[in-house]
Amino acid sequence: MKLFIDTTNNKFIVATIDKKTVVSFEMKETDNNVAKNANKWLSTFLAKSNLTINDIDGFYVVVGPGSFTGVKVGINIVNTAAMINGITDINVISSLKLQKLAGVRYSVMTFGKGKMYILDTKYPFKNFKTSTKPPKGTTRTNYEGFDADELQSKLKWFRKTKTIEAIYP
Repeated sequence: MKLFIDTTNNKFIVATIDKKTVVSFEMKETDNNVAKNANKWLSTFLAKSNLTINDIDGFYVVVGPGSFTGVKVGINIVNTAAMINGITDINVISSLKLQKLAGVRYSVMTFGKGKMYILDTKYPFKNFKTSTKPPKGTTRTNYEGFDADELQSKLKWFRKTKTIEAIYP
């Protein structure tokens, strides 16, 4: 069983994945308290799935951009569990790419003090930019409408890392 985790923005998103199929999925608002509650939320989610962290044999993790603290929380959970349990099956994706949606021009992730990361999906190979003004055109912000089916359809977008160190922010 693999664990998907995203703590990069104002949502805590977790899922269990078995053979490329999303088995369970949960997304909750964090109210900017992900650092305080992530371990408790993860333990509760795994318990509802009749699992412990020791049952996990791989990870899908979102590595930002996003809240600096949020990015570190998710990556630290994965790094710690992977190191303790000898897991090397780690797959990564950027938050802007994960929330990219067909027909939507801009992928936007908000972070502190009214700032946002913006990816123009028309030019996906250019770096994202930061701004305080929303772009003109169709946008998707902070995973609105994101669900288990969409996650499952995008598992093939993740990139496998060669070492655990490769996912440090």
